[in-house]
Amino acid sequence: LAEVHHRIKNNMGTIRAVLNLQIESIDEPHAREALADAESRVLSMAVLYDKLYRTEGYRTLSGDEYLSPLIDEVLANFPNAASVRVSKRIDDFALPADSLLPLGIIVNELLTNAMKHAFAGRESGALDISATASGSAVTIRIADDGPGFPDNVDLAKSTGFGLTMIRAMTGQLGGDLRISGNDGKGTTFVLEFDTGGAAA
Repeated sequence: LAEVHHRIKNNMGTIRAVLNLQIESIDEPHAREALADAESRVLSMAVLYDKLYRTEGYRTLSGDEYLSPLIDEVLANFPNAASVRVSKRIDDFALPADSLLPLGIIVNELLTNAMKHAFAGRESGALDISATASGSAVTIRIADDGPGFPDNVDLAKSTGFGLTMIRAMTGQLGGDLRISGNDGKGTTFVLEFDTGGAAA
């Protein structure tokens, strides 16, 4: 199984390289952005399989061991990352293997959304990220200090691809996603789900 995870990780690397070559060959900004988003999503999957093949157990993975490097990898893709102060508090709790992929995609999308929109046109900004567990209940919180979103925008009902995928992945986790941010004090996403009591 470790060998399978390793091969999948390598295949993900190849897919990222192909996407990157495609990006370099295209001049149209929207097409380049869409391909870059796809590359970022593949990255979040590659991080997962890298961690899975390195771990001794295959049924669970530590939240800190998985989420902390994933956050670092995603943020490193953005040229403005150095100007964003990142506060991380990731507890060491067990995540079952079947929750890792949807969770990784959700975290990737939320971080990408913040880096693209919360800090546009700003010299600096702040991200506060936490992942905590109480028993089998996990809470992931990602908050930025950006301008938030307009009063007439309801992100909970947005039909944008990123948020549509986040809602689908939240459904896979059997979780709940709360969004706040039309008060001009940044945007906060809170994801809550139950791991079913996975053992460390």
